Amino acid sequence: MRVIAGALRGRRLVAPNDGTRPTTDRVKESIFGVVESILSRVTPNAEFGTSEVWENLRVFDLCAGSGALGIEALSRGAESARFVETRPAAIATIRQNLRNLDLASRSIVEQGDARHAGLGLRVNPALVFLDSPYEDDATPYIQAVESAISVGPDALVVVEHAHGANLPSTLGTLRLMRTRHFGATAVSIFGRGVFAETGVEDS
Repeated sequence: MRVIAGALRGRRLVAPNDGTRPTTDRVKESIFGVVESILSRVTPNAEFGTSEVWENLRVFDLCAGSGALGIEALSRGAESARFVETRPAAIATIRQNLRNLDLASRSIVEQGDARHAGLGLRVNPALVFLDSPYEDDATPYIQAVESAISVGPDALVVVEHAHGANLPSTLGTLRLMRTRHFGATAVSIFGRGVFAETGVEDS
């Protein structure tokens, strides 16, 4: 695994040795292409592919695994990232990756279940990456995120899940904007507020 863009482009990441399923570079590149496209549409004077798109943005990486998605956002210019993970081996790996890349000062790492933890997503806008175990129903995780960010008007939630999982088109105040498939993996993007008004919705 590696960082694919930004200040840390090309730097290697360590993966947990507990059977974790890491996000592939191909899927990660697609995720960040869509996210940057959306951010560039809602961020004044920010052009696609520039660090200005990520300025002052606080990112949440839930069920974080190696922390690859949050680290990618930090590399591209996000202000900070908060990583939530249940497994001790993954927590240790996230901390190791952050130390190796000198990102610890811009990060918070905590152990907890994203369905039940006090996520503290009370920021606006909220950008959330969620990669729950494929064997679990992703819907309760998304519902927990929606509840945690309910005090803010604008949210973008990127969900990596198994191909074939049946996710609803709306969850509370979140609306499904698009889903892309990559073999056994699918990525669904939910938006609310300004993010849901960007005109990138498809099926």
